[in-house]
Amino acid sequence: RKKYLANVFLYGDEAERFSEDPPRYVFMYSFIGASAPILPRIRDAVHEVKKFLVPSVDPHTWKLHMKILASGQKREKDPLFATLTKERINAGIDMLFTILTSNQELWIYNLAILGKKGNSTKHDAYIALVVMAIDDITSQGGCPVIRLDSEKSGQADKIIHGWARDMFTNSQHSLL
Repeated sequence: RKKYLANVFLYGDEAERFSEDPPRYVFMYSFIGASAPILPRIRDAVHEVKKFLVPSVDPHTWKLHMKILASGQKREKDPLFATLTKERINAGIDMLFTILTSNQELWIYNLAILGKKGNSTKHDAYIALVVMAIDDITSQGGCPVIRLDSEKSGQADKIIHGWARDMFTNSQHSLL
């Protein structure tokens, strides 16, 4: 399936939704990534989408986040996206999906868990997805390197949330 044995750089983000009818809480985590030789090609393709959406701003200087693009209210409040038409947004999203579906070298993982609102559901989703990705990638000779989108804004290059760092503390390790 994948033709390389190397580090696989995964980038993760989460989303949560609550539905009133029927009442349920869904927590989702997603990882997407590739090995180092593939990443520049993917980055360049995403930058082309960003140039399409906002041609007047350098694509290296801003983040593309579906939460803002998909929400009319959030988009209207963001000066970068406020003037985008629904047609342009849909075309940009289609371009992103083309990048995802046309690159067989990407590693893509998604997980959704139904549960109660709170950290327990979030942590269950995180653990399940991390274990699934580690098992899949290492079974094919790769080494996963996982980075998550930060829950909080920060100026540091590296933000480590205690709950994620400590998730596997004192877990059993075995070579068998």
